[in-house]
Amino acid sequence: MPLMTARPWKGPDTGVYHLRQRTPRDLLPRLKGQKVALPVGDAFVTVGVGEVVQASLRTKDTAEARSRHAVADGALKRFWETKRSGPTRLNQRQITALGGLGYQQWARSMADEPGPSEAYIEILRLHAEARSAGKLEQWVGPSVDAMLLKEGLVVDEESRTRLLEAVDQALVQASQLLFRNAEGDYRPDPDAARFPAWQAPQKAPEAAQETITVAALFDRWAAYSADKKAPNTIKRYRGSCRSLIAFVKDRDIRSLTQDDLYAWANHRKDVEEVHASAINRNDLVAASSVFAWAVGLHGGKLLPSNPVTGVSLEEPKQAAKRERTFRDAEVTAILTAASAVQPDERNPTFSAARRWCPWLAAYSGARIAELAHLEKRDIRKEAGIVVMDLRVMKTGEPRTVPLRRPSGAW
Repeated sequence: MPLMTARPWKGPDTGVYHLRQRTPRDLLPRLKGQKVALPVGDAFVTVGVGEVVQASLRTKDTAEARSRHAVADGALKRFWETKRSGPTRLNQRQITALGGLGYQQWARSMADEPGPSEAYIEILRLHAEARSAGKLEQWVGPSVDAMLLKEGLVVDEESRTRLLEAVDQALVQASQLLFRNAEGDYRPDPDAARFPAWQAPQKAPEAAQETITVAALFDRWAAYSADKKAPNTIKRYRGSCRSLIAFVKDRDIRSLTQDDLYAWANHRKDVEEVHASAINRNDLVAASSVFAWAVGLHGGKLLPSNPVTGVSLEEPKQAAKRERTFRDAEVTAILTAASAVQPDERNPTFSAARRWCPWLAAYSGARIAELAHLEKRDIRKEAGIVVMDLRVMKTGEPRTVPLRRPSGAW
């Protein structure tokens, strides 16, 4: 799946640009299947809400796509915000003022060239017919939706019903004015002053949120994971997150987007000179694990979604220069060097590790890191066979490995 980013996505088959935005996880269960109208150019595009909201920007021009995307993306984000805050109840003044916006838009758009007056007689007839048949939703509902979307409003059912009636009356009044304009009468509408100026409802001030930085988030995750993850895993993740912390500094984790994480991954590659494959397999995995924890119950649902989801770097294809296994001569050289290690009285543990770990790895298949943690108690006999109990594992699961001494090897 293409990366969900705050920029237009180009369809590979058609070349047409699209908006693609992932639905916030906290809203998906109750919004899935609903419709949202988004402004695209001079029109509105109605799309369904699913895991991802996708809307055609109806252009193949890159510059125009960016402009349309910015408007549609902003409208969709306002839609999420209003859905989180709940519906607004409008008072009479606000409803009348919104009707005035519809009046002004319709009257001004046609005033200079209104066309034949007969058209407005038909429009007025259709308004009356819809009103008497109880079909205002079908007749003016789309206009109301566009108006609410433009103003960033989600209203309750009662407010919407009243707004349908107010907008219908306002459009009737505008059509009557345009009828007179079409007849050559451009005297001002004496009833236009009935519409008060529109003022958006004031939002209640939000309580100040505690800033949670990536550093603070990692500390919380590490404390939670102390008895659930291998120490080496936490250590590796700390190194990756240290780079992310330096990149985003003291920004709140709730402000981070996929674009930010993608920019960090590129910074890691271009500035810190880490290979793309290592970033994909190590750094992004580490960051994704920490952010995923913040999304879940154990992390306190600090985030609605994981900003690392879908982020990856392209890895250049490289032809293998040689086989992945050691050649016989290389094995001989490594084990010969290990056998030549002399005891060091100043650091006997270190010299012993250099002497024996390569041999133990060769004849057990264990990792050097696993062998370096062996203690005397980890070597024992089982059914007459010498075995090693490997306790420090990459997977976190201990395992027992048989140890047979090859004839003449040591």
